[in-house]
Amino acid sequence: MRRDGWIVRWFYLPLLILLVGSGWLLAERRGQATDTEVRERLLQQAMEIAQTLDPEQVKALTFTAADRGAPEFERIRELMIAYGRFIQQRSLYSMALRDGVLVFGPENLAENDPLASPPGTVYQEPAPEDFAVFQNGRPATMGPLTDEYGTFISALAPVLDPRDGEVLMVVGLDVPADEWQARIAASRWPPILGTALMLAILVMGVSAIHWRHRQPAAQQRRFQYFETILVGSLGVALATGAALLAWEAEIRERGALFERMAATRAGYVRQKFHDIRDDLSALARFYQTGQPLDCDAFSTFTQPLTRTSAVQAYEWIPRVPAADRERAEVEACWEGFNDLGFWEFDVRGERIPVSGRDFYYPVYAVEPMAGNEPALGFDLGSEPVRRAALEKVARTGLMTATEPLTLVQETESQPGMRVFEPVFAAAAPETEHANAAGTAGELHGFALAVLRLQALIDRAMLRDVYGEGKIIVHLVDLMRGDGELLVAHPQERSDGHADRVDAAYLSQSLFHSVHPVFAFGRAFAVVLYPTPAFHAAHPMRAGMLTGLAGLLLAIVLTLFVGFLRDRQSFLEQQVETRTTELSEREADLAITLNSIGDGVIATDAEGRIARMNPAAERLTGWTLAEAHGQPLARVFRLVDPRNHEPLTVPAARSPAGGAARKKVYFATLIARDAAERHITQRSAPIRADDGTIKGVVVVFSDVTGEYRIREALRESEERFHLMFERHDAIMLLIEPESGRILDANQAAGRFYGYPVERLCAMSIHDINASTPDKVSLKGDGSLPEYRDDFVFSHQLASGELRVVEFHASPILLRGQSILFAIIHDITQRRALEQEMRRLATTDSLTGLVNRRVFLAQVARELERFQRYAKSAALLMLDLDSFKKINDSRGHAAGDSVLQHFADIARQSLRKIDVLGRLGGEEFAALLPGTDAAGAVQLAERLRQAVAERPAEIEGGSLAYTVSVGVTWFASGDSNADSILARADRALYRAKDNGRNRVEAESPPA
Repeated sequence: MRRDGWIVRWFYLPLLILLVGSGWLLAERRGQATDTEVRERLLQQAMEIAQTLDPEQVKALTFTAADRGAPEFERIRELMIAYGRFIQQRSLYSMALRDGVLVFGPENLAENDPLASPPGTVYQEPAPEDFAVFQNGRPATMGPLTDEYGTFISALAPVLDPRDGEVLMVVGLDVPADEWQARIAASRWPPILGTALMLAILVMGVSAIHWRHRQPAAQQRRFQYFETILVGSLGVALATGAALLAWEAEIRERGALFERMAATRAGYVRQKFHDIRDDLSALARFYQTGQPLDCDAFSTFTQPLTRTSAVQAYEWIPRVPAADRERAEVEACWEGFNDLGFWEFDVRGERIPVSGRDFYYPVYAVEPMAGNEPALGFDLGSEPVRRAALEKVARTGLMTATEPLTLVQETESQPGMRVFEPVFAAAAPETEHANAAGTAGELHGFALAVLRLQALIDRAMLRDVYGEGKIIVHLVDLMRGDGELLVAHPQERSDGHADRVDAAYLSQSLFHSVHPVFAFGRAFAVVLYPTPAFHAAHPMRAGMLTGLAGLLLAIVLTLFVGFLRDRQSFLEQQVETRTTELSEREADLAITLNSIGDGVIATDAEGRIARMNPAAERLTGWTLAEAHGQPLARVFRLVDPRNHEPLTVPAARSPAGGAARKKVYFATLIARDAAERHITQRSAPIRADDGTIKGVVVVFSDVTGEYRIREALRESEERFHLMFERHDAIMLLIEPESGRILDANQAAGRFYGYPVERLCAMSIHDINASTPDKVSLKGDGSLPEYRDDFVFSHQLASGELRVVEFHASPILLRGQSILFAIIHDITQRRALEQEMRRLATTDSLTGLVNRRVFLAQVARELERFQRYAKSAALLMLDLDSFKKINDSRGHAAGDSVLQHFADIARQSLRKIDVLGRLGGEEFAALLPGTDAAGAVQLAERLRQAVAERPAEIEGGSLAYTVSVGVTWFASGDSNADSILARADRALYRAKDNGRNRVEAESPPA
């Protein structure tokens, strides 16, 4: 039971503390991770809502009670309500800073909601963090903070003026503190329950083991595997917990990766909607003056827009009074395409001329014409959905889209929209709610963009080169309240998905991402899902592998513990057999002692002679009969050979103290007849099975002849050690075979930072940082002229690495061939050499090869080309308008751009390609083994990568471009200068032709 108590103190109790501590730590880490996840998702939603709001509409808000009923206020509020309902966000609001106080603006809360704040309501209890967002213009999360509305975790994101970066308003999202705390508490329960389970297993196992020890011996053997069961149960529980933790960590990692990919693709869609808004506003300004329609001017203006956007067609819809109908039909831009004039559909769906209205809204001009001819002349006022959109646009003066509908041009049921921008003739200066074209004059008509939503989404995803097929992009209509799924990308992957996207549908996927798009007065959500291709490219195996590894380890440990228990039982059965064998072996031992040539003396626990073999009798001059019972010191008299001072056998000095085994060299034994013999002796205590000391055994040999030889060597070695210890050079004595350090002088101790005693307990491999295959300490010790010099990296006690010259040669010391090493520290010299080599070959700012090295590489490549006729190409690259960057943003920004370009170029080129900086913003690339087509293709890919990836500098992102000149080696090239000159001419053509392009020049025929 005493042994069991020791086990409980030193095994079970620390294990209990470890389990409780680990469970608490895991619970805290899960809680922190949940808190971070809630805050990050809330902030991401706030930022994206702020980014998708129209700053021009925000500028029209006064943030007073007068905003109620204003078109801009009602539109923003309507969008917030639709998106907040979809993401189930109760509190989505906005604030502005007016006269040093915060006032509320549009929000998604119902007017009777306790948290609602009518426009112009002053925020009574703001926190300093609320004002900080207005001051620094950066989004932030905060809380939990308490105000007049309650306690919340909040995320704030600014809506910035694109012209000057001023904070126009701040979009806020709140999560109640109790809901936030409940989510954190729920995340902590799994590790707490797992810890409780393992504690229960441990307590039950320990209790079972203690119960077994209280049973009779025969009964104990029946329950000998309690430890095995306990270890197995704990192992399985730990393996399961580790697998779940690994699986959860991998889910978080994959979720973060998917969220980054999804945010990028949602940004593509949002940007496409914003581009259409800007293009349509430009078309409206084109017709702002109210001049008669010029069909050629309309086509000239809109053709570039149709080539670069996802719009199916741009149209001009004039407001034609009934009295002007005939004239307008004659002047329309549809010669040869329309024989009806202004027309509409009858109840049977057939085209008929319009009549009976005061004003008509015909499709007067369309671009492109091909494929859109059926829409010419169609009166948009004849159809209720389109007429409602026209009336809303005329009433609000804001760009407005129809609900998703089937377009006139379509023969299939493909969702589309018409987006209207009003144009008012004779526009006065901007009023309080002026639109892009002004609202002060009479309504002149509408600029119209016809959108195919499927084509818009597909076109937005053309930039999705690396994620193609890995993510499904859904566009969801939020204005109808039922989450209607409009279109998806890739289109063929939308089969089998629901027509509605709601909370239940979102919960079906492990990963999904929702992003807002507010455009043309309508709220959309971009909902993204991973496809099987995403999961195949990013498989989740860590949990399974961790579980299998843990289970395997648990099985191994269980089997090992079971083996130990079996082994213990087996050993107990062997004890009796071994006891009998030991008695027999003791008799054999007596025969052996009498046969060996060394003297052997054994004493009892009191230090008196109990046994001597014949060799001991001969060397001491005492017979066993005479010596038996005598003190050891009387029979075995030892003196120091140098001064004849008495010596004591170390193990016999204090037998009860359990002295370790000792070895004394060249002691002098005084025999009974006063004869002196030089001996070596070994002594050790004799222990019983229970560890008690029963006596001492001494083994000694006559080495008188060897002693005389060693004395002659000793004086020579003393002179060597005097020089070794006092020299300022770093010196080591090393055993060649093992590398063990036999001795070190004080200079070595000071250099390596170890006490000399510590160095002498180490191996040369402990301080040598070079790989073992580069370290050789073996020399031919038989050749006195043998010598080796090495350069190694040695590690000091502080962890610092020093480069040293290692001069080693063999010497004979104490009869042993060892290596005598002298070490010189050359770290500073080697660093200076490397720095001089680097400065001579590389550009200090970008790390690329410099002009001299690059030109030498071109010359060598030309020699290989002339010898082996293997293709090679050369690129000359120059950053466009780089001087403007230095002048406007400073030279630090210019240096960042140069480093950014060097990084992009390294990633675009192959490892065998040579990239160099020739000077300033001019670079060059040598492409071995590349033909003309491959060089042009690589140059275009590099140019495009630079254009798409702005440099991150202090203060934000900075976009720039590069011009590239391309040429390739030819048999007529006699030197590198001719190749560089061709590439340079091609580069200047790229500059002259507009920059941000690739030009090539072929070698002369």
